[in-house]
Amino acid sequence: MFNVKHSTSPQAHFIVVTFIALTIFFLLLSMRIHAAEYRFQPSVNLMIETDDNVNLSSNEINIYSLQGESMTVNADFSRNQADGSFSINNQFSRRQYDLNRYNTEDFTTAFNYQRRFERGSFSINLSANDESIRTLENQLDNDGSTEQRSTKAQSYSVSLSGQRQLTERHMLQNQFSMQQRDYDSNNRNSYDYFSNGLLWMYSISPQLSMQTNLSLSAFRPEKTNGIEYAFIETAQNEFNLSNQVILSRMQFCSDNLDPLDPYNPDTALSLLVPIPNFGSETNCFNTRPFSVVQDSINLQIGLQYQWTENMSVNLLIGKSRSETERDLFSPRAILVTGELTGNYIEESEQNNLSYSADISYQHTALLSTTAKASQSQEKTAYGTLANTRRMKLSSRWQFRESSWLTATLSHTERENDNNVASQATYSDDFTHLNISYRKDWQKHIRSHFTYSYSKREAEGQETSDRNRFIFTLTWQPKASTWSK
Repeated sequence: MFNVKHSTSPQAHFIVVTFIALTIFFLLLSMRIHAAEYRFQPSVNLMIETDDNVNLSSNEINIYSLQGESMTVNADFSRNQADGSFSINNQFSRRQYDLNRYNTEDFTTAFNYQRRFERGSFSINLSANDESIRTLENQLDNDGSTEQRSTKAQSYSVSLSGQRQLTERHMLQNQFSMQQRDYDSNNRNSYDYFSNGLLWMYSISPQLSMQTNLSLSAFRPEKTNGIEYAFIETAQNEFNLSNQVILSRMQFCSDNLDPLDPYNPDTALSLLVPIPNFGSETNCFNTRPFSVVQDSINLQIGLQYQWTENMSVNLLIGKSRSETERDLFSPRAILVTGELTGNYIEESEQNNLSYSADISYQHTALLSTTAKASQSQEKTAYGTLANTRRMKLSSRWQFRESSWLTATLSHTERENDNNVASQATYSDDFTHLNISYRKDWQKHIRSHFTYSYSKREAEGQETSDRNRFIFTLTWQPKASTWSK
């Protein structure tokens, strides 16, 4: 279903500006007593890439390859004190592949403030991004097909976190986060996302700790344009048409909807229905804003265990519950509501197993391996929460003083259980293999070579795969430091 997007509300922008002001206030407050050390670190990355299936699609019509170069400039500034720190990280990327298809500039900036106390700490993190869809969704944790044209996404996020050592054995940690993401593409839904997580840990021994995690989240996709019958109230109140006559006119309108895209406002608004009592034909449908409200609660218990000197285990397991209220249109809505209407609110609930587990093993000082597995409800760019399972195995080997080899194998299964009723529930499986080799050539120059293989298995579609080769050359001059 094609939806025309409404402009997002400015409240989140106001909140971001407010927290930026608070961050600056905390920074000024922290400057009052302690001496501080300042550090400025720039770097420049030049990248050459080839990608044989940008859209990660099995349809040959949609398969495009890209070859080209890009540049990224980073500038990091930090201020460190005995009881706190403040940093600003900025990045500018210039990406130029096929000029007719992909030519965009990406900006990222982040503010981080941390204050340390005798028995705890407090931090504020803010970020603002103006990035291309391709940049976002080629990251490992953002699986999915990309768009060929240069499509942008603007996002703002705020997170507040703090931890407190209540006693020698009890520790409490809380983190609140808010994110607003706005997509320029009509194929994606902008959204606001709020979450708060509370973690309690109890130390049983120096090696073993119990933990309980409670998290709440609210997912608010933007409103989209749907349709509703335009004539029902007038037919009832002004012309006293019988329910049977109105039903026949409703059936006439629904029969004329586009069978390939039945609820598209652009086509539905052009349909006319003959109502003799009106004296002429009248519109079948009006537009109506549709909204989705999704709230989730997740409760988990688990442990942290330092199995051996070189191996640690972190485990949480529990249950998540999601509640969804969604505006829907259906020609058969009368069967749901008992009234002459094509619209109703669908309420649904989901209960899922949730878990996260990771094992880290330090084979030697130069070789380490990490295995992770998780299942949770994740927000998506398509206006739904999705039940997502992730498995990841990664290994890092420093076989020389100036050389590193990293290999990562991951698999993601995403079930879109909360889809609109008129669309089939579907699932996507993604498999990624990423091999990266880093070499420090001189004191300020290093190179990265990365090979990435991706495979997508979508329900009802052919399997598709993609190969990416990336070579990056980085120049990072000596950092400038000074004290005051």
